[in-house]
Amino acid sequence: MTVSHKKTSPAGGQYYIDGLEEEGLHDSDDPHGLTALWWIVGPGSVAAEVALGIDSGRRFTAADLPKFEALVQGFHPSELQRKRRLVQNAGNPRRVALHDFTLSAPKSVSVVWSQADERTKRLIEAAQGRAARAFVSLVGSRAAYSRQGKAGILKTPCAIVAALFAHGTSRAEDPQLHTHCTLLNVTIRSDGSSGALETRKIMCWQGAAACLYHAELAFGLRELGFGIEQAGNLFEVEGVPAEVCVAFSQRRRAVLAAATSELLRRGRDPEQTPPSRGLLRKVVIQTRAPKVMRPRSELEHSWLQRGEAMGFGPNQVRELMHGGNARVADRHEMLTIARSVAAELDQDLNEFTEPTLVARVAVALAGRADAVGILKAIDAVIDELAQRDRDGLAIGTSLLPVDREKNSLAPRSDDCQKPQPGTGNGGVRAAEGSGQDTLGMGRAMERMRE
Repeated sequence: MTVSHKKTSPAGGQYYIDGLEEEGLHDSDDPHGLTALWWIVGPGSVAAEVALGIDSGRRFTAADLPKFEALVQGFHPSELQRKRRLVQNAGNPRRVALHDFTLSAPKSVSVVWSQADERTKRLIEAAQGRAARAFVSLVGSRAAYSRQGKAGILKTPCAIVAALFAHGTSRAEDPQLHTHCTLLNVTIRSDGSSGALETRKIMCWQGAAACLYHAELAFGLRELGFGIEQAGNLFEVEGVPAEVCVAFSQRRRAVLAAATSELLRRGRDPEQTPPSRGLLRKVVIQTRAPKVMRPRSELEHSWLQRGEAMGFGPNQVRELMHGGNARVADRHEMLTIARSVAAELDQDLNEFTEPTLVARVAVALAGRADAVGILKAIDAVIDELAQRDRDGLAIGTSLLPVDREKNSLAPRSDDCQKPQPGTGNGGVRAAEGSGQDTLGMGRAMERMRE
């Protein structure tokens, strides 16, 4: 997986503001390049834009920095309403201010980006941006809720208010194209009231949204002419030498070396006992040095020098851009693949979740369909399965629970497991509640492709 999640306190919000300056990415007059933008999606997203005075899809300017800081603290972003609390614990330094889902492109993508000419760099950045917005749009449209009522007993559909910060460098000063999708822990509910996010459902959708992010990114790169090859549940750009990717992965090498040392300290053989995810997370935190950035121009020059020394530079990138031969899947093929995945899951599992179906189909169509097409195919298949259940024609385990009295989808228990790309846990369960904002999702996805 190349998506990580962490909760951040109000003090941690300064990291994202500092990053705009440190990486030299804050240029509101330049329509290109890495920067930050607002992205608001989910039930009532239009009302949320109006209530907060923030336009979804607009790039950050200097005037947006105090707005972001106010929202991090839990207050209204408008200067005239800056003392208005949007959540009960606004101003508390220990509150969870935001949830940061960091989406990192595969290393081969970052390597190609670091060696490309300026125009190609901008196009790759645009593909990464669309993919990040696909991630947020999916969780916003299908998993965004806020607790309401006594003891928070009610879960009300709401809009996700996110700020997307695009970065291009690792802590080891290697090229690492990634986006911090920061979901602010303040939201506007469908009824216009405000509150905090309920993230349990979002975490259930994290794996599926990550797969959709990869599928959208792979498709964007294929559109640029790059070949895409499957790498487990992820992908890589065809033709990028493995040794070049390793050479530009100093941070990963340092983490693996530290994990190996820890295993040896525990008396275990690293060759027989690979480091667990828990150990890797622990080592990542322990070895994390402060992010000290050199000027971007200096970094880019050093990347080019290193690439040229290994025989992989701008000329090789241009050659790779004409090497893609993957055929785009049409609507019929997408539906066929989605149906096939659903049938396989029905055979393998007693029940499976909708996020699991999204994850599997996204992996199967990576590089051949964009996020919009993938989700339309999945929704069509879910509708078909629901109709089969209503008609009593379902084969094997019932894929969608149906309330026979009301002849409608019945809600299941709120239990869920986080789906991982390429694995299935648990039914196609319908998204919880009735708050799916299908029109809102379509609107966000259409804008995402602009």
